[in-house]
Amino acid sequence: MRKGSVNHIFLNEMGENPSLESSVETGESVDSIVGQINIIYNKISDRESFRAIRQYCRGVRPNLILQTLIKMVSSLQSGQTCDENGVPFKQLINQFLFSFQIDVKIQNIHLYVDRMGNGIDYFLNDASQQKTKTFVKSIKSKYGKLRRNCEGLKETSTETDFTNCLDSFHTLNKSIADFIQIHKDNGSWSQQAKSYAMNLEKTLSQGVIITNLKSHLEKLEKSLQSLQILPPSSPRKQQLFQKRAITELDNVSSLVAWTCTTNGEINGELSGQIQSEIDNEMSEVKSVIPKRSSGRSPRRGRPSKHSIPTEEEIAQIPAKDVIQYHLRPYNRIQDLENENKKLRDFIRQCPHQPEEIRQLRQENEELASLQKSLLQELEELEFRLRERQK
Repeated sequence: MRKGSVNHIFLNEMGENPSLESSVETGESVDSIVGQINIIYNKISDRESFRAIRQYCRGVRPNLILQTLIKMVSSLQSGQTCDENGVPFKQLINQFLFSFQIDVKIQNIHLYVDRMGNGIDYFLNDASQQKTKTFVKSIKSKYGKLRRNCEGLKETSTETDFTNCLDSFHTLNKSIADFIQIHKDNGSWSQQAKSYAMNLEKTLSQGVIITNLKSHLEKLEKSLQSLQILPPSSPRKQQLFQKRAITELDNVSSLVAWTCTTNGEINGELSGQIQSEIDNEMSEVKSVIPKRSSGRSPRRGRPSKHSIPTEEEIAQIPAKDVIQYHLRPYNRIQDLENENKKLRDFIRQCPHQPEEIRQLRQENEELASLQKSLLQELEELEFRLRERQK
């Protein structure tokens, strides 16, 4: 097994590989899918793949992808096709594929090829006086081939397409290096042209990695699409499969859990033993009373943080505590007072036209009127609360 393999760390509770007890209607085995995941894992673990994913994929962190692949292997070997949140694995792979920005990088490739072509034209024109007609013709021919290959790239291009472009670049770059080696006095191959050439090589190399990874992910997505795990045959493993199925269905908010008969048939209701276990667990959960995080004893007359007070309990609370449930009027009045004060200061400090002063005073009066009405409503509310307590 190669370094970085994830295949060896996933065994079930019985110390066996559960994928050997599973079958698939399409003939696709869990072992073959785990093998595909293992290949993808090793490819992403490579340092160059890390860099390529960061460049070509939008908002994707390679470490999170590796963690997802590990969880995927564990769940598939446990008889599940979804993650802990109920999201199907094929959907997670599809989301990763959707993040690929190959079309954006192809635009960058076209830009680098154009800029590199401008540098080559200047480079060859400067050398036209020398006896270099053979080199000039060869370089122009190889650049034309590189340009045609790069212009043929598109979002659906394969690894072969990017490899052909990269091979064309290496052939052209070798001819340029040979020409420079022969004519060392020619310094017209500028640093800027070299920079575009390096960026082009880097982007094409990463494109080869990404398209190769994309093909493996698409194959994995198709395998997950056709995967249908059937329950194991042994009674012990059947019970484990049932519990995992119940957990998986519960994650997707399903109220129906499926049980499996000894013949491999699936029924739409729970067995009596499992149903009683669930009822017992639910009753234990309902009986749990949350503990206070602080060591202080709760104040008397105050409602508990975890309970809703009834009308009788509210009636027994002092008036001051009841009013504390209605703090929003106080906050609103305080805000109005602050705004009113700001307006008065604004009028005193800043010179204004008579029309502006009248408008500001009118707004000030409206705020004062609103403040007064809120105070009246608050007094009425306090009066009703006192009457209710009597």
